[in-house]
Amino acid sequence: MLQRISLGYLFASMSEIWLVDNSAVESIMAFVKKYHFQWMVALIVCAVYMCLLYGLFVPDWTFERQCVTPSYNCSYTQTVHCGVRGSLDPPCNAVGFVDRVLLGLEHMYQHPLYIITEQCSVNSPDYGPLPPKAPYWCLAPFDPEGILSSLMVAITSFIGLHFGHVLLHVKV
Repeated sequence: MLQRISLGYLFASMSEIWLVDNSAVESIMAFVKKYHFQWMVALIVCAVYMCLLYGLFVPDWTFERQCVTPSYNCSYTQTVHCGVRGSLDPPCNAVGFVDRVLLGLEHMYQHPLYIITEQCSVNSPDYGPLPPKAPYWCLAPFDPEGILSSLMVAITSFIGLHFGHVLLHVKV
């Protein structure tokens, strides 16, 4: 999590160094003129995120799961059927797809947080056994902080930077 915050802060500080006009702010229009390039970059990053989130096609994917029983070890392969665009469900969203492509399933969190959802736990919103008709993806690997969602951390840092600008200029 701290790495994501540092990337967001890096984005905000680079935009502050490279994109800000050093002119004095004496009116609202001067304020807008001074920071308009930063806002354009932030809007472009938001647009890229939204286009990827809702426009990226997520194909079907498989994962291998190890099962341990008292008498022997086994493994099985499950297929998650997606074939959709713009889904926000845990197994078929673009954030998970980007993570699976860039990180690989073996580098993702093997005990996902969505195991406590109503679909995946009898004791929801707490950990518990799987319900009888739980979907396959309840045991699939997942990265809770995803690469694609790090773009929005940068935007959050950027908004915090501009809140500081507003406070500074209102105070002056």
